[in-house]
Amino acid sequence: MQQWLGREIASRQMLLHPDRPWPMPRLIADATVVIDPGNDKIYPSVNPNHVEHFGTSGLANKRIFSEIVEMYRSAGVPRFFVYLSPSEQAEEIANWLDEAGMVRLVELSVLWQPTQAIGVPNCDMEIVDCVPEQADLLRSIVSEGGDEFGYAPATLDMLGTPHFYTLLALDRGCPAGTGSLYHHQRLGYLGNGKTIEPFRRRGAQSALIAARVNRACMLGCTDVVSETYRFLETSLKNLRRAGFIELYQRKIYQWEEGNTATYRQGR
Repeated sequence: MQQWLGREIASRQMLLHPDRPWPMPRLIADATVVIDPGNDKIYPSVNPNHVEHFGTSGLANKRIFSEIVEMYRSAGVPRFFVYLSPSEQAEEIANWLDEAGMVRLVELSVLWQPTQAIGVPNCDMEIVDCVPEQADLLRSIVSEGGDEFGYAPATLDMLGTPHFYTLLALDRGCPAGTGSLYHHQRLGYLGNGKTIEPFRRRGAQSALIAARVNRACMLGCTDVVSETYRFLETSLKNLRRAGFIELYQRKIYQWEEGNTATYRQGR
């Protein structure tokens, strides 16, 4: 389940920017490696330079990880991220990341539920599909209070794009919140949830979650998944309340240009 979800979610990344697709991932041992020297965004959620799934099939070793580090260095990538998933090798790999001078940033929770229609909670807001003509409404939501994680460009890019559905919560016509659904074969992915002040604590996100799960059900998805940083406690609680089960956590590590750690190759 972990590998299937990981691969399916990774396919979403290449569709986020239709005018500038992310590079095709490379498979090295059991790691999915994406190298994009021209993209140096600060936040891992919008920076495609990722290493994911390494060790989840028991194929990881120190020599291969050293080669991956050198691939990024040779490509001139100023920073890249490793998403460390649970595996029998996770503790060993974490030691390699420490030796490479990587910094542990945050933990990302992966949540899942089998797709089935759920009841829409009480909410006095209207939940509607966002169409391209409503881009200004969407922009006002994702940009309100600053774009802390760099989501705004991708959220706006996906509007009207195949496989993506963007929903709005409106309070008497005023934009209050948003959330997106990505549909790929049997998988529905919920992301980009945000509610702006003073509309919080009125059930907008719970209503948006239910609406997207029900849409995924209509589209024939058998599984629906979402990811959230663990420090975003409200987001985590809303997903759990909607029936999502926390499957596992991924620890995110960062490497930056100028890292002077001497990495020792091993087996």
